[in-house]
Amino acid sequence: TGITIRSGSSSSGGIYFSDATSGNAEFDGFIVYNQSSRNLLFGTQQSTRMRIDSSGRVKIGNDFSATADSAATKVGETLDDYEEGTWTPDLQISGSSSGWSYYYRKGHYVKIGHLVHIGCHFYLSGYNNSSSAVRIAGLPFQCDQSGFAWSAPGARRGGGAFSGELLNVYVLDGQTSFPLVHWPHGSHTSGGYNVIQSTIVGSELPTYTEVDITLCYFTAS
Repeated sequence: TGITIRSGSSSSGGIYFSDATSGNAEFDGFIVYNQSSRNLLFGTQQSTRMRIDSSGRVKIGNDFSATADSAATKVGETLDDYEEGTWTPDLQISGSSSGWSYYYRKGHYVKIGHLVHIGCHFYLSGYNNSSSAVRIAGLPFQCDQSGFAWSAPGARRGGGAFSGELLNVYVLDGQTSFPLVHWPHGSHTSGGYNVIQSTIVGSELPTYTEVDITLCYFTAS
């Protein structure tokens, strides 16, 4: 019911395509199965172009960059990594999670190459009534690229010191956590509002606080 290609006791073998009529001339294409690695290889001009390994993963030797190059500085055109999953946002003060409790909390992420997009949502059932700064820990990857990323998350509040004001977050290079900050409006002037950045402290996130956050940043991995 099929064709079996064997060489002695080995199941390795291949099909080779060539326009040569005799001898060992360079072949133009091949399909080869390697018994020791259990990889199935597809190639042209004696070079492997695609590999299927024993677990079913496919690796393409070239890239997807059949487009004109950008005028900007290019560092790569190959789609080298994709991953998605969940993470747990963890509110901390001075590295401690003490005092915080949640009706629910959840986080998700999508990683494409070195770019990570995260989202999280938490709803507090208890809080740390502290005057120290709050950080959210648990990012799935460490921030890199010698810079930082800003985001403009939405926030739904049940009251509190900064209810109705702009909530924001930023993550710095080398970090897997980030602070919460807000910009309270100052007195009105002829040029508009005076805006002063303020780090959010524990007492400003009371019970029933509900927050949504989205953020994009770069990672080295």
